Amino acid sequence: MPLLIKLQGPISRPVVICDHCNKEITDAQDGNYQWLMRTSGDGVEGEVYFTHKSCCDAFESAHPPSWRWGAMELDCLLVYLANNLKVDWEKAARKVAMLDSIG
Repeated sequence: MPLLIKLQGPISRPVVICDHCNKEITDAQDGNYQWLMRTSGDGVEGEVYFTHKSCCDAFESAHPPSWRWGAMELDCLLVYLANNLKVDWEKAARKVAMLDSIG
């Protein structure tokens, strides 16, 4: 259950949950997203998992794959997703500010 909606006052916001300790990751620099990779280094199409950096090794040990794990910091995930989804950052930021103001 890596993504949840959390009510913060009157506003519902998505949060990232660590797939190992089940606690919220509150700082992108403290979290990773992880995926399975072949031993050749090629990615495997499939699920994305989220971990605190301090939970990364324990998560991998508890989920030993037949391949190996890839990991990258959460801030990179946001950029890759935004690029793949053709997000207009300025427009999206204005929309969120407007939604928050009427929250």
